[in-house]
Amino acid sequence: AGTNRYATAVAIADQLGSPSTLLLATGSDFRAGLIAGAAAQAADEGTGGGAVLLTDGNALPAETSAYLAAHGSAAQYTIGSAAAAAVPGATAITGADDAELSRNVAQRFFAGAASVALASSAAFPDALSGGAHAAAFGAPLLLTSPTTLPASVANYLTGAKADIVIAFVYGGTAAVSESVRTAVATAI
Repeated sequence: AGTNRYATAVAIADQLGSPSTLLLATGSDFRAGLIAGAAAQAADEGTGGGAVLLTDGNALPAETSAYLAAHGSAAQYTIGSAAAAAVPGATAITGADDAELSRNVAQRFFAGAASVALASSAAFPDALSGGAHAAAFGAPLLLTSPTTLPASVANYLTGAKADIVIAFVYGGTAAVSESVRTAVATAI
């Protein structure tokens, strides 16, 4: 544990040894961090695994900056526009909204994935616990509106349906409606 969320992320990265890939997401909003967390292992560009570090919105906190300086050989990706502004030298993955961001991360790190995972973008609990499950299955975490499957996610699912064997949807129908679940099934 650290004195704040940024130091805690660094402490976790330290426990992983020398991650070969670093995903940076804002610590000010849960969505990008959850997407990055589910993608960390899939994003591994070497043998050291992947780790998630946090930015303070568009700024780089001292804890994260020091870690990046000490691990300059690791591949760096920013997940979301806030992190991209904080670490302009990293490879940026952004989107017009959270659904598109999750789709773009899926396209970058999960080519040929046999499973996908979906959770509501409205609240974090289902995606938080589901993200670990998604990572265990090598599945991208895709975010959806509770009542409507976003076009960006639907198009991703349709385009990847030849590879997809199963889709996991986290949360009850109040979190992800039956109509969204039906749209997912139809897309794949």
